[in-house]
Amino acid sequence: AGHAARLARFISTRLVRNDGLFKAVARGRQIEGAELEDYAYIVAGLLDYAEAAKDNMAKQLASRLAHQAWNRFFSSRGWRREANPLLKTIRPEAILPDGATPSPSAMLIAASLRLDDAGLNTMARQALSWQSMAMSHDPFAFATHIRVYQQGIN
Repeated sequence: AGHAARLARFISTRLVRNDGLFKAVARGRQIEGAELEDYAYIVAGLLDYAEAAKDNMAKQLASRLAHQAWNRFFSSRGWRREANPLLKTIRPEAILPDGATPSPSAMLIAASLRLDDAGLNTMARQALSWQSMAMSHDPFAFATHIRVYQQGIN
């Protein structure tokens, strides 16, 4: 738990600011531009730590970052991977596939369902209700979404 506590403290003191998350810290400088993936994995990790260590502050931080992620990356048109993409022609997607790592949208949905927050729960259930033709054509690319969907409807 010592390493996990230090990592949670690093996240809360070096990567988080009031209005969001830094992408990284390099050579003592905080780098802007955190993406959906950064938020999703940090929220999930903080929540795992909070539950294991019974750390309510880490859980509150996970909830705050989850709200920020939903506000930045989700809309009625779908998910954006970046808040301000360089290519303005990139369209939001209903669901994001898994890649080398699990889908960031699925990770954020799963974490949001675990938090005791009615607003996050409502947004997560709304996002879970979206289906994509791609899911039925290539279920292996959406394995994390399928797992979260099965857990979320129970």
